[in-house]
Amino acid sequence: MMNKNKQIISFSNNQIKEKLLFDSEAIYDKFLNWISGEFDLYPQDQLEGLKIFLPEGEIIIRHVVKNGKIITKVTLECRLIRSGQLIFDKILHNYNILMKY
Repeated sequence: MMNKNKQIISFSNNQIKEKLLFDSEAIYDKFLNWISGEFDLYPQDQLEGLKIFLPEGEIIIRHVVKNGKIITKVTLECRLIRSGQLIFDKILHNYNILMKY
């Protein structure tokens, strides 16, 4: 059973940060794959999690494992918070769809 908990940890002028929880590495990997596909036209670095370089900023997704749970920190750094919020909504939409399965 997957955990649907998410918690906004920061919303400032240039950054939006949120924690997402996953119960398995497989679901986390699927999430990264979906997000990578959503933004496949932009340069990406997948060495440590996922980093996507957008014209208006960047998306950074990293995780740690605690007590068998995968705690994922999603950070969006953007020049314009309004366009950043639209991008972040896409990320959360993908997360919510994934968590329904």
